[in-house]
Amino acid sequence: MDTLDQDIMLCFMCKTAVVQMHCDTCGVNLCKACVGEHISTSKSKNHKVVKFQSRKFTPLYPGCVSHGEKRCEMYCKHCDIPVCHICIASDEHFRHKLSNIFNVLGEKRDFVKKTLNELNEFIYPTYQDIAADVQNRIRQIDEEYEELSTTITKRGEDLHRKIDNLVNKFKAEICEMKTSQLHIFENHLDEINENIVQIKGDIDTLDSAVDSNDLSILLRVDCNVNKYKKFPQNLLPSVPKFNPGKIKGREFYKVFGDLSSVSLTEEGPNYRLKKIKESQDVDAVALVQRKSRHNFSPTTVSLNSSDAAVSPPDKQESSEHKSQNLRKLLLDPDIFSGMEFFGIETNIACLGYDEFWKCGESNTMSLYRIKQGSVLNIKSIKTKSRKNPTDIAIARDGYLLYTDYQSKTVNILCEKDYVLIKLKTWRPQAVCTSSAGDVLVTMESDDKTQSKVVRYNVFIERTPHPFAGEKQNIQFDDKGLPLYSSRCSDKYICENNNHDICVSDCGAKAVVVVNQAGKRRFKYTGIFSGPDSKPFNPKGITTDSQCNILIADHDNFCVQVMDQDGQFLKSISLRVHKPYGLSTDSDDNLFVAVTDLKAFFPLSHVKKIKYLQ
Repeated sequence: MDTLDQDIMLCFMCKTAVVQMHCDTCGVNLCKACVGEHISTSKSKNHKVVKFQSRKFTPLYPGCVSHGEKRCEMYCKHCDIPVCHICIASDEHFRHKLSNIFNVLGEKRDFVKKTLNELNEFIYPTYQDIAADVQNRIRQIDEEYEELSTTITKRGEDLHRKIDNLVNKFKAEICEMKTSQLHIFENHLDEINENIVQIKGDIDTLDSAVDSNDLSILLRVDCNVNKYKKFPQNLLPSVPKFNPGKIKGREFYKVFGDLSSVSLTEEGPNYRLKKIKESQDVDAVALVQRKSRHNFSPTTVSLNSSDAAVSPPDKQESSEHKSQNLRKLLLDPDIFSGMEFFGIETNIACLGYDEFWKCGESNTMSLYRIKQGSVLNIKSIKTKSRKNPTDIAIARDGYLLYTDYQSKTVNILCEKDYVLIKLKTWRPQAVCTSSAGDVLVTMESDDKTQSKVVRYNVFIERTPHPFAGEKQNIQFDDKGLPLYSSRCSDKYICENNNHDICVSDCGAKAVVVVNQAGKRRFKYTGIFSGPDSKPFNPKGITTDSQCNILIADHDNFCVQVMDQDGQFLKSISLRVHKPYGLSTDSDDNLFVAVTDLKAFFPLSHVKKIKYLQ
């Protein structure tokens, strides 16, 4: 090792020659040529120069505190300091117990080694465990506060939902009362108008008889007006009044719930020394136990006798849901060709497992069924306005929803084609349904300067004609900035299984995801997988049972798949086909409406893709 050191170490003085000597006094390495120069630089020092190989065997005595030029070879235990021979000769250390400094240093070295061993083997690993435990506590506190916040948010959403249900219930009852009462008054008015017509006819007959010279006409005229003297009944409308309930003081807090107090209890010492060779499992160490947490206790309340209280969601997953969570993305998806259609932009909506609706560049919407490898056209329906539908979706009970951009309506196909939503200054674009049966609609203003998502509560069976009441507006983030692009562009929508609302915003070249309350979660701008990749151009959007989000990347000929938190998972290549509409069936098969670029005429396909195993 010494030879290797000489090969690579250079003289402290000249910086060029190889090291050959060592000054124990100064602790520097020298070449032979520089030894004299080094000694002459400090004549007052007693330089002790030895060969470099002998540097470890020559002790470096400490300097004397009182006589700086002298080295201490003895140690005064009484004064606890090193002393030189001049100190020993003086009266200052007379009758003091002196020891060879090497013996003292040996004892000190042993004590230092023992201390070093204790630090390395016990104290340092123990503090490492303590730091890791505190970090876990910090992470755990963050997660539990986040969970607490989520619990309170869900509690608020539950109460909002109950209140919304009550509001919509009252509105529906009001609508029914109004319809019934108006019907009575309209019938009453019809009877009165019929009498007016008859009286007008009698007046004309009597006028003619009076002006006529024909006496026979005058004799035959009926002058009985008693039948009109029994005037119609005077109906007075009775509009119901709303009597709001009063909640005094902190009664509302009792209804909503309360927070327990927070405290930090310090007990211990609960940590023990741990050897570095012991298992690093945190459970093997006695950790500080958490004595108190924030606890939120929601108060279960039913706002209406017919409205059951909503309990917190069960954290234990069902066996069916657990088995679903085991499904993974296939490395090589199985893509099956479907039926060909003329046109270029097609939207689809799966109905169960083997049926799907399709709409495109015509006013016709068609239902198809897959049977034994063939695709059969079950039925076709034209839109009520004879305009092209913008988007389609499946509502509760299998009813078909479609948006009519030109007529500013959202329609539903029950027994007939009914107008579910009629807009005035906004135009509907895409539509989807939520797990609760609500309808979510993306729309833009007439002047094409604003975009938003509106949630509607739908009433299909309560009245002869279905209708929807506005329930929620999603347009701005917490800073008051628009969530969606204002430019005229496609905006498709779907609700994830975790109740997030996902909007594919072509104008922003992004997918914007908000939670159920309309608060922004994240914005996904696509993944560029190669040098030939084009800017992300999202079209159709859908989700599956795993809460994965699938987006049609129109210009990159693929479907991008990300998880519920916006992390990219994979890309499903469609080669020469441009994807447009997306939908998943009840078995997580993906249906994609694509355009064949190689066809002589614009030709659309619906492809069925198995991408989960």
